[in-house]
Amino acid sequence: MAAALLIGAPASGHGKTTVAAGLARLHARRGARVRCFKCGPDFLDPLWLETASGHAADPLDLWIQGEADCARRLADAAADVDLVVVEGAMGLFDGDSSGADVAAAFDLPVLAVIDASAMAATFGAVAHGLQTWRASLPWAGVLANRVGGEGHAAMLQRAVRDPMHWHGHLPQSEALRWPERHLGLTMPSESPEASRALDAAADWLERTPLGRALADWPPWRAPVAAPAAPLPRCLRGAESPSHATPRSRFSTPPTSSC
Repeated sequence: MAAALLIGAPASGHGKTTVAAGLARLHARRGARVRCFKCGPDFLDPLWLETASGHAADPLDLWIQGEADCARRLADAAADVDLVVVEGAMGLFDGDSSGADVAAAFDLPVLAVIDASAMAATFGAVAHGLQTWRASLPWAGVLANRVGGEGHAAMLQRAVRDPMHWHGHLPQSEALRWPERHLGLTMPSESPEASRALDAAADWLERTPLGRALADWPPWRAPVAAPAAPLPRCLRGAESPSHATPRSRFSTPPTSSC
């Protein structure tokens, strides 16, 4: 049975991709089978997730794809892998198909990554707000990012109400600063340092409680997916070749006749 985690944050720029891709890289190099997903339509982050895990990172968008298509993708992945990592988009509750919406729909435990570089005890308040703002949100805990040192990490850890919800920290380090441009991260293929950056994130995560062996993770109950709806006759290729188009991985099979 696969383990699973959805990586969220209070906003963009807190380090979701670093943690999601680093976690995938850590377990993939240990020999685990890992599949990654990205909430919402995105271009750059899925390329890093794919490079880290060795498999294409599919989108999960309840508004664009629908819940049934997302459920099928997750169910198919969970049947074949040891770990499912889902990266949220923007802030945890932002958008018509937020990371919190996806987590609630598929019972995915949420790990919040919080940039703690300019806070101490307030870290606990932010974590508590993310956990409790929506009732019954599946919750794994928090990981502090861009931490100044061990003393700073200890202050942040004490601010978390439930000790079991502390999953460690990542430091302020040039090794964890990934190449960016105005649209976000560069593509891994454009960066000769992509592999080094992923390994650096994996190395740091290996030292945290989050980096423990998958055998120690709670099992995740994957969604039970309904069979895919058949294509209408006019889209079955040979019957209407002039109108047939390849299905993209973002598409949902139509359910009505043409």
